Amino acid sequence: MSTQSRIGYLENGVVTSISCHSDGYISFNGVLLQEYYKDIGKIKELIQRGNVAHLGTNVSNTSFYKDEDETAIVESLSEYTSGASYHYLFDEKTGQWQVYNNEKVALLSNAINNFSSFMRIEGNHFK
Repeated sequence: MSTQSRIGYLENGVVTSISCHSDGYISFNGVLLQEYYKDIGKIKELIQRGNVAHLGTNVSNTSFYKDEDETAIVESLSEYTSGASYHYLFDEKTGQWQVYNNEKVALLSNAINNFSSFMRIEGNHFK
């Protein structure tokens, strides 16, 4: 069974995103996004290509669904965070990734650093 995720960016209050079919958990997609997709230009290039079967370290080694170009544009964060197991959101203003899971949110860098205790949730933040 695959761990699905959504990958998006927040710009001017609007979320633009795609879905990723495989390896959506923090220790794979989360790490790839944090390490290799730090620039909004790279993130937009990824998302403009459409839904992903398997995320790579760059667009050229990412597996895209050839018949699917379903970039989602939503204005509500609650709409963005419904559905997939993990939702990764790059905030253009802060230049940081956030991860949403079960309506909880954390900076992706913190979730990666605290991965061993990631499932312990206190308040609105992963601990």
